Amino acid sequence: MKANVLFSESIIMQVVHGQHDEAAALLGRAGGQLPVDQAKRLAAFVRIDKHKPEGVASITKSNRTAYREHGTWIGYLYQLGTDLMDIEHWADAEIVLDELIALSKATDEFYFLDEAGLRRGLCLKYLDRKRELECLIAEIPAEAGAFICREDLGGSIRLTRDHLT
Repeated sequence: MKANVLFSESIIMQVVHGQHDEAAALLGRAGGQLPVDQAKRLAAFVRIDKHKPEGVASITKSNRTAYREHGTWIGYLYQLGTDLMDIEHWADAEIVLDELIALSKATDEFYFLDEAGLRRGLCLKYLDRKRELECLIAEIPAEAGAFICREDLGGSIRLTRDHLT
């Protein structure tokens, strides 16, 4: 498990530094050593980040320094996921948020976990993936909430599980 977390973080670090081809090559060399779902999420993450629209999850030198100093790249996944939601790239945002959730659980880094679950749920709702959404809702605490601004939800709201059903 620890090796898989370190591997995910090394892929994310390369992506944050704009080294998408190197990250893809590293994934390719990993072969069947990773769980299939993790390999798929990471491959999709590299592709999504490489082809993201200009201005989405732009990383400054200070962002990179902060991520490095705090020893986690989870903040970048959060930023990329929310930016992709803002431009309604639901499928891409869902993949990124799914990786954020998996990495958060694997590292016991729970700061973004509830919000990422709610945001991923909203993506699944817009993608009409009801079965996955039902499973996800069961994992999100009833008291979880996240502030989000969406015209179709009534403007700036506190997103809860109720909005996902």
